[in-house]
Amino acid sequence: FDIGLFCQNVGTCAAITRALEKDEPLISRVVTMSGDNIAQPGNWEVRLGTPINHLIGLAGGYRHGASGHLVMGGSMMGFALSGSEVPIVKASNCIMVMREETIPKAPGYHDDCIRCGKCTEVCPAQLLPQQLYWHARAKAYARTREFHLFDCIECGCCSTVCPSRIPLVQYYRAAKSEIRAAQKAQFKSDRARLRFEFREKRLLLKKQQDEERRRLKREALQKKNASPGGEKPVADPVQAALDRVKARKKLEQED
Repeated sequence: FDIGLFCQNVGTCAAITRALEKDEPLISRVVTMSGDNIAQPGNWEVRLGTPINHLIGLAGGYRHGASGHLVMGGSMMGFALSGSEVPIVKASNCIMVMREETIPKAPGYHDDCIRCGKCTEVCPAQLLPQQLYWHARAKAYARTREFHLFDCIECGCCSTVCPSRIPLVQYYRAAKSEIRAAQKAQFKSDRARLRFEFREKRLLLKKQQDEERRRLKREALQKKNASPGGEKPVADPVQAALDRVKARKKLEQED
């Protein structure tokens, strides 16, 4: 809504309808199986947690060879998977099964940004990708937030049109991850500090209450002993024993 657009996929709309009309939680997801290495591309509704290799079996298995390059998501916003044992999750809307030879190989390097502005022209969120890239690369995360890093939807348009082959979205994802990790660490630190301060305050209050209780007890005892009808103070037994010893010695000396 911040940029005047609201995009929602059909699967999420169906899940919202089920939740509102049938009070049904999200337990399944319609997943599209596509790619040049899948035998029978199509759509399947599967339960969350279903391994991807089971879904590949439903789609007829691999078309070429016994394995393939798996991508969760589309060709622009998707990311590679480590293996077919990965389960289906809420965000799984498409699994692309590609042959290794059809996957474009990254050159392992990229040229410097020439500030051509193509990334800015295609950004649907109307951000400044080149500025975000410079600050993310320099780990100046405060500056990335000033340029609205978290408004980036990671569509991949900027990376696609970049003539320098800079993986811009990867820089943005890494910056977001580090910012979230720093925020989590700061939250834990603040929480520990607040707990420590609360404990110190609680112990100080308990100490003050104990001292006040002892003071009131002493004052009450003094008032009781000072009153005319009050009981006589109890003699110290140790002092009484010492006095008796002294008196006995004095009598022996007189004899």
